[in-house]
Amino acid sequence: MRVLLDECVDPALTSHFRRHEAIGVVGAGLTSIENGALLREAQTRFDAFVTVDKGVVYQQNLGSFELAFILLRIGSNRADALAPYVEEIETILDTAVRGQFFTIEQPPKAVN
Repeated sequence: MRVLLDECVDPALTSHFRRHEAIGVVGAGLTSIENGALLREAQTRFDAFVTVDKGVVYQQNLGSFELAFILLRIGSNRADALAPYVEEIETILDTAVRGQFFTIEQPPKAVN
C-alpha cells in the first residue's frame, strides 16, 4: 500500500515502514493544502492516510474519501514516539481497504 503521512506527523517516520511505502506530505509535494483538498488529492495517489490530528474525524466526512484512515492517538507526533507503533500500522494496512477507519491508542500508563 502507498501511505501518506499527514503534515502533522514527523516525516522521519517514513523510514520505519518496511512492508508499505510511506511518504510524508512534504515528500509528496502536498504541503499547505487544506485537509479536504489534501484528502481529495491523496485518494488519487495513495491507499491510506495516517494522521495524529483528532480533529480530522470531525472536520471531514471520511467516508466520502477512497482512503483507509489511521488515527494515531499517541500523545506525540515525533517519529521516535510513533516508531514503536509502525508494526501495528503495517499490520492494519496488510488487510485494510479504502473507506475503513482505524485508531491506534497509546496504552494507559500504570499507576503506582
